[in-house]
Amino acid sequence: TQKSKGIKHMDNSEAVRKHQQIMSQQALFERHVQALKKNLSDIEFIVVASDDGFPITHTLADDKDAARKAAMTASLGGLSTSVSEESGLKSAVATTIECEDGLVFSRHVTLDNEKSVELLVACSRHANYAAALWTIKKTINDIIEDFNRGSY
Repeated sequence: TQKSKGIKHMDNSEAVRKHQQIMSQQALFERHVQALKKNLSDIEFIVVASDDGFPITHTLADDKDAARKAAMTASLGGLSTSVSEESGLKSAVATTIECEDGLVFSRHVTLDNEKSVELLVACSRHANYAAALWTIKKTINDIIEDFNRGSY
């Protein structure tokens, strides 16, 4: 069997439990997403996704679009970590994509020892790179603080 070969698999019930705990705090994520949108005027959209690529909350008009972007965000996070680890630089915490018409920030958010989410923020070409990055990092710190305080 797989276990006898030393391969460790997450128990499906454990994965479900973590996902349910994160989803039970959806209001916390929604509150911070709305604050981020208010504090950074050049945002095109925001998606908060579970590590396995399911949307938690978003600012998009279409839930199917949010589901697709959530899956891409989780994949980008995994790919970024693979590249950074192969480079000898440990796990990636963020990936920034500079586009012709704007910026895309993908951030891995470690909530506690067991739980984390992915945050995807797309900004228009008018966004100030440094201001956007600072505002996103501050929002992430606020999310982590509220999550660990139980403010949801």
